[in-house]
Amino acid sequence: LQRLHSKVGPHGDIRLANLLSCGYIIDFDFVGATQYPSTFNSITRDGKRHPEVEEMIQKGDVDAMKLEKKHDWFSLSEVMRLFKPVDSAKTEDWETLCSKVAKGLPTKTLELPQFQLELKDDDMPLRGTRNTPVKEQPGAGAE
Repeated sequence: LQRLHSKVGPHGDIRLANLLSCGYIIDFDFVGATQYPSTFNSITRDGKRHPEVEEMIQKGDVDAMKLEKKHDWFSLSEVMRLFKPVDSAKTEDWETLCSKVAKGLPTKTLELPQFQLELKDDDMPLRGTRNTPVKEQPGAGAE
């Protein structure tokens, strides 16, 4: 996310469906834009929008909202919070890391401990579209 911000600016749609397990960010529809498009009207299940963005969506005035890096950092921390450490003794460290990410602290300044993670909610879809999250099809391998 730091690299994306330094090269092209805010992403604008950070959520679980737009992150690959290897750490890559996908779906660059808004990259390079200065404001959210008027068609951006979704509150997502696979993460959480920055409170400023959610408020503008509720008001129907999202096209007046400037794309900001702090929105991406907040959304990334909320995606991280969909997971929990397998080792419950590391829960406090995980929450501390999520809080630091929400504030946009560069990873260079963070000591990144290793976590084995699992989803907090087994019903959370791992893939989906902006408005219609979908669950894995039976028999399909998880990515």
